[in-house]
Amino acid sequence: MTGRLLAVAAALQLVSGCGFYFGDDDDCEFGGAPSPDEPSVGYRDPVSGQCQFFGGGVVGDPCDPRPLEGADRAPAAEPDWGLCVSQCTGLDESSCLEAPACRAVYQLPENDTDTANAAYADCWATAQSGAIQGGGCAGLDAYQCSRHDDCVAYHVTEFGCDAPEGADCAPMPRLGSYFSCGPEPDSNPPPPACAELSEEACVERADCSAFYVGIDCTCQGDQCTCAEWIFDECAAG
Repeated sequence: MTGRLLAVAAALQLVSGCGFYFGDDDDCEFGGAPSPDEPSVGYRDPVSGQCQFFGGGVVGDPCDPRPLEGADRAPAAEPDWGLCVSQCTGLDESSCLEAPACRAVYQLPENDTDTANAAYADCWATAQSGAIQGGGCAGLDAYQCSRHDDCVAYHVTEFGCDAPEGADCAPMPRLGSYFSCGPEPDSNPPPPACAELSEEACVERADCSAFYVGIDCTCQGDQCTCAEWIFDECAAG
């Protein structure tokens, strides 16, 4: 053994309780491998409407060889919220209202709290403890509303920017925080009044009559021949 190698060996013997790793190719400074993260699951906050992720493995320094104990080892508890991705994702309004364990979400116009003016926005899964049928919807808070698949949630319109922090971005309207809970819209609403119909829709309705105004007409008695007839109104009868 050469003098240089003897010196290295002697130096190593002076270090007590430490390990030296050469050729380390992992992410830890002094060897060892970080603990693999468990898959995170997204749950939708019924108040904000935003997805939050839970899971992700243990809390702490994955390169620290000391064992974690108690709460440090447990991932964050999963809330009783609906999954962000579910069988409800992407459903249109009518399909959402009919699907079990799904609830329709509506967006109120800006500065408008009249739920009659709200527009269908999305379909979300009910809370894990749902889906409740019956009991009413009025007055429920965001969480309790999310447990019912026979209730719909109304959210206000807010303005925000989805660009990375510091980037220029014009705030755009988007679904905001929870406003109120209500029953599902009637799947068979009454037909519109005759006066609201177009000419084509009026002609198709047996309980409505279309009325016209004649242009350039020649009349004999109560019979008129006109060059043009212009739709005027639709009335019941």
